Amino acid sequence: MIKTFSDWLHLLDGPRHKVFSELVKQEDWRRLFKLLTLVLFLSGAVVGAKLTIDALQKNPVTSVLESHLALTFLIIGAMLAVFYNGIGRLFGITLSLTKSFFIILSLGLPWVPVFTVIDMIPSLPPFKLQGVLFVLSHLLLIKPLLNFAQGVKIVTKCPRWRVLISILAPLTFFTFLVLYMFG
Repeated sequence: MIKTFSDWLHLLDGPRHKVFSELVKQEDWRRLFKLLTLVLFLSGAVVGAKLTIDALQKNPVTSVLESHLALTFLIIGAMLAVFYNGIGRLFGITLSLTKSFFIILSLGLPWVPVFTVIDMIPSLPPFKLQGVLFVLSHLLLIKPLLNFAQGVKIVTKCPRWRVLISILAPLTFFTFLVLYMFG
């Protein structure tokens, strides 16, 4: 369990740690499922979900298969992997679907508890500058995007500009689409 916490902290920091390369290169499903279970446990601790420490010590595959939310994370990760795989190919980034999946989940999952805490800020008892803190805390979204870009660069050895454009182009398009629809 301590190793899983260590993995979580290293992945939260980015892909330059050994944990990332081991997880992605070996496609270590067991380690990914342990990480997913830990993320659900930490997020649940924030929102009061009933996930106990026993779930962390059980077989990680069983824990994930028993959790509707964990399966949802896996499906969303697969959808994002398919999406990025297609976008990446447009920009000359060749990456297998499995590698895309592992990069997205290994670098995205550690941020779920952090964003769960951020999402809880408006439900706290009112205090001065609560709204400002809530808005500014969303600047943390930049770090996981940079981690993802760095992870893709490490795995594919593509030029950094190509990786950044493959991430920023669909993100910009989606942002303008949302602003157009709701503006």
